Amino acid sequence: MRSILVFIALLFVTACSQRPGDNVLVPYVDIGDDAEIIRLFVVSSRTPTEYGYNASFDFATGYRYYDISVPPERTEGSIKWPNLDPDPVTDFLVVDTGTLTREEFLRQVHRDNLGDGEVGVFVHGFNQRFQEALFRVAQLNADSDSDTVASVLFSWPSEGNPLGYETDAQGVLFSRDPLADLLTDLHNTGLRTVVFAHSMGGWLTVEALRILKLAGRQDVLDGLEVILAAPDVDTFVFGRAMDLIGPMKTPIAVLVSRKDRALDLAARLAGGRPKLGSVDVTDPAVAEAAQLAHVQLIDISSVDFDPLGHSGYIGVAQHYSELQQADSGRGDFASTGAFVFNAFENAVIQPVSGAFYR
Repeated sequence: MRSILVFIALLFVTACSQRPGDNVLVPYVDIGDDAEIIRLFVVSSRTPTEYGYNASFDFATGYRYYDISVPPERTEGSIKWPNLDPDPVTDFLVVDTGTLTREEFLRQVHRDNLGDGEVGVFVHGFNQRFQEALFRVAQLNADSDSDTVASVLFSWPSEGNPLGYETDAQGVLFSRDPLADLLTDLHNTGLRTVVFAHSMGGWLTVEALRILKLAGRQDVLDGLEVILAAPDVDTFVFGRAMDLIGPMKTPIAVLVSRKDRALDLAARLAGGRPKLGSVDVTDPAVAEAAQLAHVQLIDISSVDFDPLGHSGYIGVAQHYSELQQADSGRGDFASTGAFVFNAFENAVIQPVSGAFYR
C-alpha cells in the first residue's frame, strides 16, 4: 500500500506542477507578421466554455478550430505556457479560435488535407485538461515536421485530476460512439485517417474500433492507421477486442515501454493485471501474441523523456518524418510482431532478435 501511495504522490507532483489554466485559450493577437501559425481542429464530448471545454460530459459533440503560433525559440518536446505577459518568441499562443458546425468542420478538414489525402487524429490520455491536450497537439505538429501527426484533437471529458482515474474511465466509455462517428465522418470525406492515441485514449480508441466492427464498417477500419502509445488497456481485454476486430489492413502499432511507472501503478490499482503499454517484447510469448493479434509491438524504452516513462511517444514523434522515410520501400510498418525502437542509432525500428515475422 505504501508503494502505491508513493506512486500516486509522484503522479500528483509530476502532473500538477505548473499546470495551465483555461486563460491560455484566450486569443493573443500581437504576434507579428512572420509568425508560424498552425491550424488545429477539435472534436469533443466535453461541455463547451467561451474559448474551450471543461471536464463535464456533453451529449452534443462540439467542433472548434484553433490557430496557434509556434515560438521560434523552443526546446523540442516541451511547451512553454503563456503567462500574464506572453512572449511569441518563446510561448505557444492561441491567436484565433471559433466554433464550427459538423458540416463546416468536415469541409475545412477536407480542404486543408486534400493535398495529402490524409488527416491525423490525436486522442489524449488520462488526467488531461483540455488546454494541455490542445497545446500538446500543437507541439507534436511543430516538432514532427509532418502535416499528418495530428491536425484534429479528439478531446474526451478527462477530469484533469491524478486521483480521478475511475471518473476518467467513465469519460472513456461515454466517448466511444462520438469517436467512432468522427472516424466514420472523416472516412466519408475520402481522407485516410491516422489515429494517434495515448494512455487511456488507447482504450477509448480500441472501444471505437469495436463499435465500427460491430456496425459492419470494415470500410472505415480499412482506411485507418492506428498508433497506440503507452496504452492503458488490460492485455486480455485487448486480445479479446482484437479477436472481434480482426486483422487491420494496416496493423495497429503499439508503442510500449518496460520503464512505464504510470502503467505499473495502473496495473497495481487493477489488482496486478498487466497493461498493454508495458509488456516485454523480448518475451517469446508476447511476440507470438502480437503475431496472433496481427499487431506491431514497438518497444520505446530507449526514449528517456519523462520521470514516469509514460510520455516517450513525444520523443518518438520528433523522428516521425525520418521514420517514414526510412520505412519507404522496406515495409517494416506493415509487419506484425515485436520490434525495438533504437533511439541511439539513427532512430530506426529493429525486429527483436530471434523472433519470427510475417
